[in-house]
Amino acid sequence: MFFYHLTLEGAATNALLAGVFTWLMTALGALAIIPFRRISEKVLSGMLGLAAGVMVSASFWSLLAPSVDLSAEAGNPWLPAVTGFLL
Repeated sequence: MFFYHLTLEGAATNALLAGVFTWLMTALGALAIIPFRRISEKVLSGMLGLAAGVMVSASFWSLLAPSVDLSAEAGNPWLPAVTGFLL
């Protein structure tokens, strides 16, 4: 019922609700670190490695893979993707 109501609202309202929801989830994730006074270097390195892997995979699947599909007709499908990845 709630999602049906969202389809009736305007795009600006939906964008605002999505932004507030995203902010709330980010804040809740940040609150999970408060009880810890000191994090070991090993755990911190693992967390940073996981975050880097998530960001690389997100950039590939949401940006680079569609650019390869769109430029496949031009003859050089990997040129825009490699250029975008290097930038």
